[in-house]
Amino acid sequence: MATPENLPQFVAEYLKRHFPKIYKTQEGIAASRIYGRKAVRADNGKPRSRSGALMAALQAAPASINAGTSGIEAFLSYPYYIRFLDMKRFGNNKIYNRPIWGILYKQTFVDLKFDLAAWLRESTASDIRQSYQ
Repeated sequence: MATPENLPQFVAEYLKRHFPKIYKTQEGIAASRIYGRKAVRADNGKPRSRSGALMAALQAAPASINAGTSGIEAFLSYPYYIRFLDMKRFGNNKIYNRPIWGILYKQTFVDLKFDLAAWLRESTASDIRQSYQ
């Protein structure tokens, strides 16, 4: 049944299913751009040092999404330096902003709008059917 109390749970479950896409995309970017061909310095051909901490953090995917009475809370854990990997002087790897905002706003929220409408339509129709029986 579609009630205001069920709506935060629906959205939280939907986000729990879609947040791993962000981590998988960032893991692919890290594998190809940071640990892949760019792992060698262009100026002298020496390998860059890589600890593997970024890949380990992205593979662990520590995310928690909770629906409560005050709304929905999402907590994502990232290494502190991931923001600097987007800066031009540190490689311009496009690992933070593009996957998060691209997947979140251009895929997840658009899909959520249509799935939420379908959920409400289905739930309302079943409520109406039950009221006539």
